[in-house]
Amino acid sequence: MKKIILVLLSVILFSACTVASPLTTTKNWLEAMKNDNYEEAANFVEGENSDGFLNEYKETNGKIVEYEVQNAIPLGSEEIEKLGVTEANTVYFKVRFENSEVENKKEILVKKDGEWKVWWE
Repeated sequence: MKKIILVLLSVILFSACTVASPLTTTKNWLEAMKNDNYEEAANFVEGENSDGFLNEYKETNGKIVEYEVQNAIPLGSEEIEKLGVTEANTVYFKVRFENSEVENKKEILVKKDGEWKVWWE
């Protein structure tokens, strides 16, 4: 009985501790857009023109039907310096919009004030 309780507590603790990363941020951002929760999706976007990003993304692509976040590759120091942040990654993912085939996409994510954000200029 003690082992079962210990295992259950471990599962709960590990599932509650989601580490913020470029991959989890991308997943959360895409999931919010898939669910038409654009206010929540806006919380994951950073940049000079971030206000118009979600409208432009939705108008250009349509509704997200499914997605798969694949991997993140750190940007080089020159690219990071140009963005004015301390960390940045290119995140690759597959996404299918209504009435379209699966597309390969990528976005730059930056770490600003300790949080990962989708970068939009």
